Amino acid sequence: IEKRENSKIKMIIFDAKKMEAESLFKNKKSRIRVIDQLHRYKECIIDFKSKERLVKGVYAVVPMKGDIGNEYEKLKFFSYDYKKEFGFGFVVFEVLNEEGLDEIFKIINEV
Repeated sequence: IEKRENSKIKMIIFDAKKMEAESLFKNKKSRIRVIDQLHRYKECIIDFKSKERLVKGVYAVVPMKGDIGNEYEKLKFFSYDYKKEFGFGFVVFEVLNEEGLDEIFKIINEV
């Protein structure tokens, strides 16, 4: 999603992952791999003229599958406050449920 801020382009990237929230919660190596991918988006997409970063926020959208309830919210990358402050993290999306969409729209409107 591209937004303009003081006539400058700012991007918000949502990267849909096949990996389930349970896997990210329980497997640290999986989390690190996804975090590395998100950092590449945020740090490497720049305006070549001004050398400014264009990505304002980057989020991995992961399906909520598995038996972890809301345990994933204990990790900072899943926390809404963390995502709001740093423009970075995971959005857990209930398949066939609009709750994940609500958070995505909230992120878009606040950035």
